[in-house]
Amino acid sequence: MENKESLLKILIISSCAGEKKYSPANKALSADLDDFHLRQIKEKELETYKIPAKEMFLSSHNLKILEGIKLIKDIPNIKIDLSFVSSGYGFINSDDFVIPYEINLPIMTKTELDKRADFLKIHEEAYYKARNYDLVFFSMGYEYLRTLKLPLQFSDDVKQIFFTSPNNEKFIPKDKNTFVFVLGNEELSTLKIQANELRGFIFKLLCKSIFEDNNIIFEIYKNPNSINEILKTEVQKLNKDDDFEQLSLFDS
Repeated sequence: MENKESLLKILIISSCAGEKKYSPANKALSADLDDFHLRQIKEKELETYKIPAKEMFLSSHNLKILEGIKLIKDIPNIKIDLSFVSSGYGFINSDDFVIPYEINLPIMTKTELDKRADFLKIHEEAYYKARNYDLVFFSMGYEYLRTLKLPLQFSDDVKQIFFTSPNNEKFIPKDKNTFVFVLGNEELSTLKIQANELRGFIFKLLCKSIFEDNNIIFEIYKNPNSINEILKTEVQKLNKDDDFEQLSLFDS
């Protein structure tokens, strides 16, 4: 797209990690989901718990991302979508229906993680989805990053933006259209929030800035490194607010 201001397409990729809305005793395991016939049986068994992924994956991190999306989804010339790397279903859209499951990537060995990623075709599905966007944000922990089998090699029109921890920065291949923002103890101390919501909180903070000045998203596309200054400005605003509360900064 030569004129990005005609329509800027944004994709945020998160993960299923953390709390789920439902957790019945008979939730699905990998054996239930990996076989097509058994999946049909399990989904019938858990039919009353089958809901869109964005409603199932209720970690504080994902809730912040959803709050951010809500702020900017109606801005003209912007199309924003959310996808998840799911340990049960693979790479899915936020509106795809899922049942409760328990497949814990953090306890897997690297070999097991790679095998799981290959079986679910996470790299391939992420590539085919994300290549159609202009800005792709990645917000997830190490195990989910590993399943993506980076790099995802897109055309030069696609800018990839990663929010990650100091420990995970080394797992993200460097490229002229890849921009990595490392979030750690300094940000946690400044914002006075929990580590498990930091990346989502930062994304929502960015969306707040875009909501207040719609042109900022086009500035980010032209120069993703501008995110640093944009976030600094937003944090300064928060620190001036005597009524600052860590979990309810913005009404959305």
